[in-house]
Amino acid sequence: MLASLLLKAGKPVSLSKLVEDVWGDDALPSAVGSVSTYVYRLRRALGEQSDSCVSLVVRGYLLYHQPDALDLNRFKETTAWAREARSTGDLASTASLLTQGLEMWKGVALAGVPGPFAGQQRSVLSELRLVCAEERLTCEVERGRYAEAAAEPSALLVEHPVQERRGDLLMTALYGAGRQSEPLTINHMTSHLLRQRLGVSPSPELQQLHERILSGRFQLPQSADRPKGAPQTPPHHAPAQLPAALPSLGGPRESTSRSSAWSPMQRRRPPWPSTRSADWPASARQLWPPPSPTVWLTASRTASSLQSW
Repeated sequence: MLASLLLKAGKPVSLSKLVEDVWGDDALPSAVGSVSTYVYRLRRALGEQSDSCVSLVVRGYLLYHQPDALDLNRFKETTAWAREARSTGDLASTASLLTQGLEMWKGVALAGVPGPFAGQQRSVLSELRLVCAEERLTCEVERGRYAEAAAEPSALLVEHPVQERRGDLLMTALYGAGRQSEPLTINHMTSHLLRQRLGVSPSPELQQLHERILSGRFQLPQSADRPKGAPQTPPHHAPAQLPAALPSLGGPRESTSRSSAWSPMQRRRPPWPSTRSADWPASARQLWPPPSPTVWLTASRTASSLQSW
């Protein structure tokens, strides 16, 4: 009931509306009497020394309080100042004010408060916070502060993964921060969820951004804080040396010796028309005396197995 009175922005709330906000369709006939009991307890909790009080008016109950006593009002005022600073081109002040507004949030709004009204307002307030986070992300990207923009993208991704605008900003921020592989992961996740949940394909803008990042042709936008002529893309670090050679594979000593002995003939790959020593290549006749056909067949199989190995 207190949440309903606070979020009505100083307007009177009827008794029937309070019953609906607290219990919804599950309200019992005794709910009207329960509201009166809750109002009495709320007045005692506020006390006589408080600037806030609950009054009975003609059309219901009205909660009086100072505007800055409610954190939601302070948040809205701070974001309004941020948008005013943005309209004048002061991106540094805009980012600072938006950060102050986000720091006012201490977890989920109305956490643990039951009732249909509280559940509906949780979604509304969560969207306000995400819009503020998106505006700060946009501001940091425009300033070229990609590392700061990509510091905490988890809230935007987890809570609303199918928002293509937010995915576009996060991909740009991560690419500018030098984390080239993560934008591709975000694009894959966004595309998959768009097809799975909404049955649509990613927008052409998101697909083009993915292709430019994948091919290395993406150019970061000119930022307000980056001087002209500065590189627009993060430097690619070329390898300083060639990779090390693969280690040699060796079997038993006998196989190694045969492999060394047969390597000249394997490299030349001469034809073997017969088993007569007169038909052998000169290099083979120099290695050892002409073997018998049985020994020759064994040596040939050993060389073939070493070659395939």
